[in-house]
Amino acid sequence: GKDALSSEGEPEPEPEAEPVPADVYTVDNVTQAQRVVALLSSRYKDSCYACDTEVADIDVKTASPVEHGKMISFALYCGPEAHFGVGVANGSRQSKVWVDLLDCDDREGILETFKPFFENSAIKKVWHNYGFDRHIFANDGIQCKGFFGDTLHMSRLYDSSRLTKGGYSLESLSGDSKLLGEKAKIFKKTSMKEIFGKPNIKKDGTEGKLIVLPPVDELQQGRETRGKWIKYCTLDVEATWHLYQALEGNLYETECIGDGVEMPVVFGNMVEGRKSFNLFEFYSNFWRPFGSLLTDMEQMGVLADQVHLG
Repeated sequence: GKDALSSEGEPEPEPEAEPVPADVYTVDNVTQAQRVVALLSSRYKDSCYACDTEVADIDVKTASPVEHGKMISFALYCGPEAHFGVGVANGSRQSKVWVDLLDCDDREGILETFKPFFENSAIKKVWHNYGFDRHIFANDGIQCKGFFGDTLHMSRLYDSSRLTKGGYSLESLSGDSKLLGEKAKIFKKTSMKEIFGKPNIKKDGTEGKLIVLPPVDELQQGRETRGKWIKYCTLDVEATWHLYQALEGNLYETECIGDGVEMPVVFGNMVEGRKSFNLFEFYSNFWRPFGSLLTDMEQMGVLADQVHLG
């Protein structure tokens, strides 16, 4: 199409691209990956990491992440005190890590470098919907270990009635002021469609009412959208990390009440002289291992008698 003209007849300047956030350290080559992994596995090895992936070539409504989709980036966050940058850019600690798997020098090499971190069972990792991201990493030969929490499961344990109050999406949970307090104003996730959606163009060239989303790989690689995209990706892991901290605290303060069960008798090893145990202990001992087992089952699949079904 023709360039838009200003009132003076000159072409309108292209809109300014939003820069990459100053608090994000981006990785797009093996050398940077090696440096970050060294920090992840030494200085910050006792931290709890929130992890998230972005994936292209998958319709999540119709396809399982097992052997579907291509990981185009992932992000990590272990709290505001970490610093992965060299020096302090613009006076800001680079506490968030974003790894580019599209515009990078060696995709396989970068993934191979991060593999020992993700497969280290001693390094704690939390996710929102672990059952998706675990399979996406497995598609690239990385078997995630160190599963420490899924905020999707934990939030269900915290409040099983949320289906009528916004549900269990990260967007809804991260904006819950009852759960996160003032942080809900800062870390609330904004939907991808709200940030990047554009009106569809009708046959006559005018804008329609339907809001459509460009492909995610275009958002990641586009000059105008790249900075916003990285901000969107890293805010996801930051929100997940803060959500995990809040949920752990709330569950820890909530006592389990046995329905006709004598808790000190049945769960003597957990109660240890108390009347009961708390919901975080319940999550750690029962739901967390079960959540991991469910993803094992998804990855293995279920055998079907094709002859019988045919």
